[in-house]
Amino acid sequence: MKNPEKKLILCSGEKGSGPYKTGTTLLVAEALNNRNWVGFDTDERNPSFATSACSAKVKRLPMTKDGSQPLRPDGTVDWDRLDEMIEPLGLWLMDTKQPEIALIDVGANGLRPVISALERIGVFDIGLKPVINFVVYDGTDSAGLLREACDQYGYEFFTWNVVKNSISATYEIFDAAAEKVVADIVGHGGKVIEIPKIVDARLYTRWREADPRVSMVDFINDPGLMMAARLRWKAWVSAAIGAIEPIIG
Repeated sequence: MKNPEKKLILCSGEKGSGPYKTGTTLLVAEALNNRNWVGFDTDERNPSFATSACSAKVKRLPMTKDGSQPLRPDGTVDWDRLDEMIEPLGLWLMDTKQPEIALIDVGANGLRPVISALERIGVFDIGLKPVINFVVYDGTDSAGLLREACDQYGYEFFTWNVVKNSISATYEIFDAAAEKVVADIVGHGGKVIEIPKIVDARLYTRWREADPRVSMVDFINDPGLMMAARLRWKAWVSAAIGAIEPIIG
């Protein structure tokens, strides 16, 4: 059975991508503003996506970091508990009344359990090919983590995108260390998405520290911002959303 009408977008990033991974998820959410979508937040400790301005559309989907299965006292798999954990994903996949697009904010080091959950509900059996947006930072470690993830999960069942979203950083070290894996990703239909640098990086910090229920777009109305700062923020948000739109397709 094929289900081409559904689209699954994951935003992932290992330790070091920091707040920019969820920031990328929120940018995708802004770009999806006029589309029918549902979100899932898998970060049990810091569910930033589920408490954001998008919270009405986001469901909690806490995952164990090692992807382990819940067990009964006798050591056997607790299938009822396992099914309960991944039920929201299963409902989205099989219910035709559910939104066409699902956006998953993957917790740090949490890609493995999410992919395990996708396997359990049969995502790959019905021909759905998730898009994984891997948020990177400028360093050899980030290049190595991206390479390990692509080597482990491959390109047959996933489309990978590299997202550079450090607001003000350069990527000289990452580009040199990740040249081959990035070429492989592009060769398999993936993209390199570079979020524009923000002129005043303090604005991004101020937005992150403000009320989490305030969206990027609505932050322009923050009473603490002078008009010039509002205009800089508005220009950056517009450019950032434009850069992220190719992820959606």
